[in-house]
Amino acid sequence: MVSVIKSSQHYSSPDLIERITVGLREMGKTPETVTIDDLSYVDEFHVRGAVATQDIIQLLQSKSNDRLIDQGSGLGGPARRIASTVGCHVTGIDLSPDYRRTAKELTKWVSLDGSTDFELGSVTDLSAHADDSFDGAYSIHVAMNVEDRVAFYSEVSRVLKTGARFVMYDIVLSKENAPMKYPQPWSPDIHNSFLKTEDQMLTALEDAGFEIEHTRDDSVLAVEFLKNNNAKIQKFGPPPLSLVTVLGPVAKEAIPNLAQNFIAGSLRVLAVSAIKK
Repeated sequence: MVSVIKSSQHYSSPDLIERITVGLREMGKTPETVTIDDLSYVDEFHVRGAVATQDIIQLLQSKSNDRLIDQGSGLGGPARRIASTVGCHVTGIDLSPDYRRTAKELTKWVSLDGSTDFELGSVTDLSAHADDSFDGAYSIHVAMNVEDRVAFYSEVSRVLKTGARFVMYDIVLSKENAPMKYPQPWSPDIHNSFLKTEDQMLTALEDAGFEIEHTRDDSVLAVEFLKNNNAKIQKFGPPPLSLVTVLGPVAKEAIPNLAQNFIAGSLRVLAVSAIKK
């Protein structure tokens, strides 16, 4: 529970909607004219952004009318994109009240509140949902904050129907005790960062009742993405909407640290799909 509380505090951002509105104004947009793609600069703040979300859509193989659960939904960008693209319904779970409030508001702006809903809660406790109640699940850059991987993966397994897919796009350690520089976007220091290696992650999934279907290492693409973003910032300055909008000043140090850890080989990013047995 302590780690959950610390994570919630790290992602505290009570004036986030106002900051996003200011950024939109700089882009010549308003809540009435904004699109999913406009918001992707701020609400899809995982490595490779909306492109990675499109990859997740392909891995999920979901159908219209499916019910999906987003474990750690953040500001709701992936949930909105997936619901809009596939025609399914997505339920997002996140422990940050500020992120949940922002996700709900942004969803109203793009008229997708009928296709998504966002709940306040921990990914390790889905007791509000019955067994076998979802057709698919995904999680994007969340596991690094989750100390209890057994509860995390077991709860996903419980609420998924047999044969359903769980797709993860997560950052992992290249090896145990690989050197890390902090702050990172998910944690100011090592005390709330619970990175695992690929083997540890896959073993935990299998122990929770999943069969690993597919793994792909996107680390080279991640480095390219981070380098390109840095080059754009150096040339044009920070964009109106970005991770800095979400995390505030700490992002200016955390983003270069993230890139440095990838380039040094301490971190990798994996796309994994697993089937509930």
